[in-house]
Amino acid sequence: MKIRTRFAPSPTGYLHVGGARTALYSWLFARQSGGEFVLRIEDTDIQRSSEASAIQILDGLSFLGLTADEGPFYQSERFDLYHDYCRRLLDADKAYEKDGAIYFRAKTTEAVVVDDLILGSVRFPAKEMTDFVIRKQDGSPTYHLAVVVDDALMSITHVIRGMDHLANTPKHILLFRALGFEVPVFAHLPMILGTDKQPLSKRHGASGVDEYKKMGILPIAMRNFLARLGWGHENQEVFDDEDLLAKFDLKRVSKNPAVFDLQKLYWINGQHIKSTPLGEIVQAISDVTGRPYAGYEAHVDLVRPKCQTLLEVADHVDRILNDPDEFDPKGVAKFIKPHTRSALAIWVKKIDENTVFDPMRLEYQLRDVADKLDFKPAELIHPTRLALTGGTVGPGLFDLMMAVGKEACIRRLNTFLARQESLGV
Repeated sequence: MKIRTRFAPSPTGYLHVGGARTALYSWLFARQSGGEFVLRIEDTDIQRSSEASAIQILDGLSFLGLTADEGPFYQSERFDLYHDYCRRLLDADKAYEKDGAIYFRAKTTEAVVVDDLILGSVRFPAKEMTDFVIRKQDGSPTYHLAVVVDDALMSITHVIRGMDHLANTPKHILLFRALGFEVPVFAHLPMILGTDKQPLSKRHGASGVDEYKKMGILPIAMRNFLARLGWGHENQEVFDDEDLLAKFDLKRVSKNPAVFDLQKLYWINGQHIKSTPLGEIVQAISDVTGRPYAGYEAHVDLVRPKCQTLLEVADHVDRILNDPDEFDPKGVAKFIKPHTRSALAIWVKKIDENTVFDPMRLEYQLRDVADKLDFKPAELIHPTRLALTGGTVGPGLFDLMMAVGKEACIRRLNTFLARQESLGV
């Protein structure tokens, strides 16, 4: 049996974290077995569905790199199919019309059991099974009918979806059986909560997948982060695609809610920024900023070890390339003291006198100046960084100075000295 999974979002909003995780798990489960992944847009709710939302969802999947083998299929283009199967149920007396709507006869004498890959066996008592609408008064099919017909006709073998759909599953099983379809295997994913253990929302930093792209998150980092929302392999935190395809196991997904931690996403992204081939990172920065960074590979390589987003990398490279217009006020307050000015003046003179401009020589000279003034080296290192970049964090100072260049270092330090009075120190 060839495994076929599907991702079937409703185009009523952006592709959120929960939906993206469902898509990833469905994609991984199909790919690791040589199966197929189908994309279906469930837009039967004409009033709430929008083309703009569908485009956002498709863009989000494209960013994640989750390419479908078939689709996208749109349910709004398949109404004739649903009407046909609705008629079959009516003809077989498995459905009936009431007040203009059509109801499925769901009453049963036996419990409905869902054999779930994640939850195990879930039993729904017969008394909970009540008739439900499969076609509305306006003639449009309900979600229940459309999803069952499509999953059957598209030969979906495994339905992976959120826990919020679990209550629908016994209805769907009864519909599959009534229509003579084989029932697929189900896997219901746990909820995703914020760090405060409340339902995930924007206040926790959750956004549409397209927003994470704008924030400078790498696709592989997003896949890595989403995969870890409820699943893990030993103590491993960082996964590339090869790892995910080799180690992901749907049966090892936790039954308990997952916790969305934006800081964890940033950390994972930082790990991938460090390990991704340099050329790919340079291109990714250009893509997210809309500015060319080709030719500045050495600068990118210098700053990326301490950056957690592509925007941070771009910012640090820009700080190397351009004289600062302003200086971090917290850094000024913390590192610039009344005696700093005279020390910097001596230090910049030493730099100017240098016939050899290299990291070892610069470090030796800075430490020599600090020692003669009874300073700690940090009392010169931090003000120098502030003067060169306007910020307080970045790569090692002496490597930074080499990237900035001798003339620019001298110019920026002298400019900073001239502006110290206006900075209030």
